[in-house]
Amino acid sequence: MWRLDNGARTYLLPSADSVWGYSHVSFRNTARPGWVYVSHYNPPSANPGSDQVVAVKTDGSGTVEVFASAHHAATSYESQPQAVPNRDGTRVLFASEWAGSAGPIYAYVAGNY
Repeated sequence: MWRLDNGARTYLLPSADSVWGYSHVSFRNTARPGWVYVSHYNPPSANPGSDQVVAVKTDGSGTVEVFASAHHAATSYESQPQAVPNRDGTRVLFASEWAGSAGPIYAYVAGNY
């Protein structure tokens, strides 16, 4: 994370270069400031955190809340989770293709109450 006012960089996760590959990030949760929502896809999926939908606290503490596991058989952009939280950050909408690369892509909602 880089601060826009002074350019300071904060690593949100330990060893971020080795854990996260292709990710979609959303700060859309206007009623839960200080959290970023990340859906991650990194083939092969043996890497830690792969195919997960998580919330990460932006204070540098490394706090992570896991919302869901997604599934990716294909590498197309459309099949990636692209998670987006609701306004208060208690639920996340994401895509997944649990039927495999030839199967349909459905939308799912995961909650953290």
